Amino acid sequence: MKRLIPLALLLSSLSVALTALPQPRGFVNDFVGVLTPSQAEEMEKLAAEVQEKTGAQIAVLTIDSLDGEVLEEYAHRVASTWQLGRKGKDDGALLLIAKNDRKMRIEVGYGLEASLTDIATKRILDN
Repeated sequence: MKRLIPLALLLSSLSVALTALPQPRGFVNDFVGVLTPSQAEEMEKLAAEVQEKTGAQIAVLTIDSLDGEVLEEYAHRVASTWQLGRKGKDDGALLLIAKNDRKMRIEVGYGLEASLTDIATKRILDN
């Protein structure tokens, strides 16, 4: 007879694997002090202006570490949990910076892929 893993053990190992997500405080969520206050304020205004003019939502998140999570999966989880973009349009984008891991990613919703192409997001990250 095969030995079954108890459900509680399985669930606890899954919950450990996923890092708790921070709660957004606005468009710019600099939890590790990467940005100066004036930079954060300028980015907050720009994101608000983008939303006002286009309806699209852009958010910034800085964290210390991904704690072993895959960058792409973490970014997608944040964008989904924060519900970036309008329902039915999926026009949200997230700039994620994991400072100690030295990793960055721009997660783009399907509704913005024509404007924020892979090439455009690479240029943004490179510069």
